[in-house]
Amino acid sequence: YTKIGRVVHIQGKIRLDSISSPVGNLQWSLPFASLDGADESGMAAGTAIPYNLNIESGMTSLACATAEGVSYFYMFEFGDDSVWDAIEGSDVDGNEIFNVGLTYVI
Repeated sequence: YTKIGRVVHIQGKIRLDSISSPVGNLQWSLPFASLDGADESGMAAGTAIPYNLNIESGMTSLACATAEGVSYFYMFEFGDDSVWDAIEGSDVDGNEIFNVGLTYVI
C-alpha cells in the first residue's frame, strides 16, 4: 500500500489456494480504517479482476469496495439492472486469483 496524507492506495494479487468451510462474505484487511464521514463520504470502490471465478448468471462485472469506518474491503458482482451481490465463501473453491486496486480516505 501507499499512504499520502489521508489517502491510501492498495493494489496487488490475491491468490486463493484452499478453502475450508467458508461462511459469509469474503473480506480482506486494510492497513487503516476508512473514513467514517458524513453522508457516506468514506465509502470507496475499486477494481477487481478475477481469474477462475464462476460469476453468477446475469452478472457481468466484479468490483471491490469498503464501507465507512471499517478496516476491510470486500468484493461484489453486479450486472445491468441488478443489485450488488457480495462474493461469499461458498462462491469460491480455492483456485481463484483476484487482481485488485482500491483508493480510499482515512
